[in-house]
Amino acid sequence: MGIDGPLPPKNMGYLLSIFQPSIGVLLNARPMHSHGFDALISPQSEAERKALVSRAIAEEKGRMIVGLPKNGLAVLNTDDENVAAFAEKTQAHVHTFGGGVENQVRLVSTEQSISGTTFTFQTHLNPIEEQFEQRKDQKIESSTAFTCVFPRYVLPAHFGYSLAAAVAVGHYFGITPEQSCRNLEKHYQLPPSRASLLQGINESYIIDSSYNSSAQAAADMLELLNTIAPGRKLALLGDIRELGNVAQEEHELVAKRAAALCDEVILIGPQMKQYALPIVSKTKTPVQWFASAQAAAAQLKKVLQPQDTLLVKGSQNTLLLEIAVELLLADPSTAEQLLCRRGAFWDQERGKLVINTNRNEK
Repeated sequence: MGIDGPLPPKNMGYLLSIFQPSIGVLLNARPMHSHGFDALISPQSEAERKALVSRAIAEEKGRMIVGLPKNGLAVLNTDDENVAAFAEKTQAHVHTFGGGVENQVRLVSTEQSISGTTFTFQTHLNPIEEQFEQRKDQKIESSTAFTCVFPRYVLPAHFGYSLAAAVAVGHYFGITPEQSCRNLEKHYQLPPSRASLLQGINESYIIDSSYNSSAQAAADMLELLNTIAPGRKLALLGDIRELGNVAQEEHELVAKRAAALCDEVILIGPQMKQYALPIVSKTKTPVQWFASAQAAAAQLKKVLQPQDTLLVKGSQNTLLLEIAVELLLADPSTAEQLLCRRGAFWDQERGKLVINTNRNEK
């Protein structure tokens, strides 16, 4: 259940008036879609504002956790302090996950390569009837290590948090961690354009994550690009929308990571031009800005070489970065199967965007 603000119908209270869960998973409370919370925050420094917005988002999301029944389950990420605080605010049983050894499901490591991703976990989960007799602050010494392997996807480390949460929920229903991982390996499928590894022109690789983005997700994908690329590392980055007053800080964060990790950076969108372009331009990393995805693709066609890896990442609103991905595929006939936003409606929307861009450029 996602929220976009503190007021109905975009808040958690409205969603809870429709549906009352008995199990609640709270992954994080980052300043995504944070423009809806700006009115709650008085003028502060950028760092203070970001912290206050994250806290406000956590409080709104956390209403789901607070409202869980006594025999329910709260699954909480202890690596996010605003999320971890809800362990003391709920009457439900609590399972925690994160990188620390104190968690019932611990994400130990993430290993990525151009051929796939392996997550290693460690669990401290007693049988259910014993687990729920434990005090929330009592450590459980028994542990088991296991892996989840996904050969078809190149996934950033933050995906491991979602998988860890899934393991914790499975345990509530009597599914062992090992069986949960086997089930995930067999059935887990990402929708198109979420960390998909595609073959690009000139024997290049494309990491297509063009469906949508937050600043942290973009930074994570840049780290992933740096880890797996066999040759040059290039990034095509679009605006990250709906950030409100933290837009500058978040775009600058992405720009700094891109400049540090990439051999070349291509930017699209007015916010990337305003906030990210000046940051990257001050470094030694080559950078260009384009008004549209098709213009960026035209430039990339000139520079992509064998063994290059191109990351495509940005928000979905009006940018439609899948246009660039389609133009750079080794086999464009696979676009309908592999890319996001397919069908007659989105074909029409992409057509409008191309026409409007061509008019503006003239």
